[in-house]
Amino acid sequence: MSSNTKSSSNSPEALTMMDLWINHCTVHRQEFFYTGEDDSGNAMAGGGNQKMRRQQKTPKRFTSTIALMKMKTLVCPYKNLGEENNRQPYSILKSGRENNPKPDSLQSEELHSIRSLGTQVLGHGSYGIVFKIKYKHQDAALKLARHTSRAIQRSFKQERNVLELLQSAAGAPRILAYCQDPPAIIMEFIPGRTFKTYVQLKEISDINKLQMLPEIGRQLQELHQHNIIHVDFKADNIMLEEKPDEDIRSNNLRIRILDFGMAYPAGKFLRLHSNGTKWYAPEYFQDGGAPTSKSGDVYSFGYLIKYTLRRLKRAPPHTFSVVADGCMKPTPGHRLHLPTALETLEILVAKEIASSSNLAEWHFDGTRRGPTVCPYSTMITFITVAT
Repeated sequence: MSSNTKSSSNSPEALTMMDLWINHCTVHRQEFFYTGEDDSGNAMAGGGNQKMRRQQKTPKRFTSTIALMKMKTLVCPYKNLGEENNRQPYSILKSGRENNPKPDSLQSEELHSIRSLGTQVLGHGSYGIVFKIKYKHQDAALKLARHTSRAIQRSFKQERNVLELLQSAAGAPRILAYCQDPPAIIMEFIPGRTFKTYVQLKEISDINKLQMLPEIGRQLQELHQHNIIHVDFKADNIMLEEKPDEDIRSNNLRIRILDFGMAYPAGKFLRLHSNGTKWYAPEYFQDGGAPTSKSGDVYSFGYLIKYTLRRLKRAPPHTFSVVADGCMKPTPGHRLHLPTALETLEILVAKEIASSSNLAEWHFDGTRRGPTVCPYSTMITFITVAT
């Protein structure tokens, strides 16, 4: 065995993940297939206690933790699954990139005229207040600066640039117009409620709340694919968009990421002053700051997991906390990679659904509508093991 393999098996991430994999395979060892590559790059496959076979090679068993670590993927297949189920385990809608027109540039007089039509306050922060307004005969959200300091002007300009770059990717709101003086941004209005409000609703089942976590993480992952780091990733910056007359208990909710005032391209040095915000990555508070990175947002995502777990009706399985702790390691290089964390959450959610009481009556949206197929039998999960 190479030295590289040994070092990876001793890493905090690898050991944490192996605890989860071994525990889950012990419970469901008859249902799991292992696929990966041997030292020569040849594909291998097998199932349960069967021998792991190489293509045109001698059969080989995975009998140790180190051997299991060498696998590239852990696959959970079920019978009678369609191709669609293999691709999408949940019914939560994904946001797609749209071809948005260039936003309008407004003068201060135009902005004041538009502002006078808005009376409902949607939210507020240290830099600005958000109003619900009418813009070109449609509902819109106006984010207006509290004052015109250089820091606020820079923040609004940065947010406008990021929104124009994303063009609704990662569920970001579509920008309609902006004003430079005073700083203001007009965005599409998103009906719904924040994830912070969602997890506090008593009518929402624990399963529904847990199911949202990997889907929220997928939107964060899409943001990272555009080389954008959010920095201020928290529960009240995540919106669950609802369709008209739709039950909030349904999982057909479009996840939208909001407030890009602190978002930057990856690699930009950022230094923050401590103000009690526990979801910020600790490296940003160091002297001299640190470059914005995906691992910084992973730390915030780990805090979001813990935030959700504290608001469940019953004590969650310890394995969810293990994932959160893996995301919140003090050293950025020791944190879980986001894809690994998301795929782990998916298998844990599937296991939680499978162990729920009256399982045969549960649907994915957490409601009971009579007997149905077990949800666990219609889900398929791919888990990438860190090597």
